Amino acid sequence: MDHFQPWVIEHIIDDGVAKHDTTFILYAGLGLIVVALIGIAGGPASQCRVIHSSSAARLSNNVDGARQ
Repeated sequence: MDHFQPWVIEHIIDDGVAKHDTTFILYAGLGLIVVALIGIAGGPASQCRVIHSSSAARLSNNVDGARQ
């Protein structure tokens, strides 16, 4: 994802600005916004998985310790 944005910006400059193609600039910019929103939505979800797995590991350690 991090390499996609510079690639799109490069094409906006090379294909949109250089050729005065405002339609291309608009659609490419909207695509960047959509990708950013997906990244924003995916960020908290990935953090929840990390928190969940670390909580599960601690719980497992507590349960194993209680059995001894």
